[in-house]
Amino acid sequence: MVEPSSSSVAVPRGIGPTRAWFVRLPTQVPALALPVATAFLFLAAWQMIAVLGHISAAILPPPTMVLARLTENFSLIMKHTYPTTIETLLAFGISIPLGIVLAALLVYSTVAQQALYPNIIFFQLIPKIALAPLFIVWLGIGPSSRITTVAAPRSSRIWTCTRRWAYGAS
Repeated sequence: MVEPSSSSVAVPRGIGPTRAWFVRLPTQVPALALPVATAFLFLAAWQMIAVLGHISAAILPPPTMVLARLTENFSLIMKHTYPTTIETLLAFGISIPLGIVLAALLVYSTVAQQALYPNIIFFQLIPKIALAPLFIVWLGIGPSSRITTVAAPRSSRIWTCTRRWAYGAS
């Protein structure tokens, strides 16, 4: 006989809450197994295409080669992970308040909107990949150009969303 329970899965009598996870396991396994199996099949197909397709490793390195290079250069990768993370967080920390302040300025000031809005739209039309060399020339090679390359386009996206929200909320 099956006891009624609050969960959607019926728990057989005699199985307490400590063993109830075993009853729900078959419904949870596909949720985990399907993405893992898909990733495994993707990696296996990539390996077979790279090796059996006689494709140069410079064009399409097999995943085993990628893993070997990652393990060889792990200390170098970790050395650069910390500064990259800090620069990324700093860029987003600059772009979010900048975008919100710019949106508030454009929403609540007609003069500011007339003066800045056309220039901001023009700035958004410039391909982001074209901005990176300009920032490097203007700011030099270093953290300031990398932070600006991330912060400038993001702040324009943030002000766009904030501005739309402000107009929709009012």
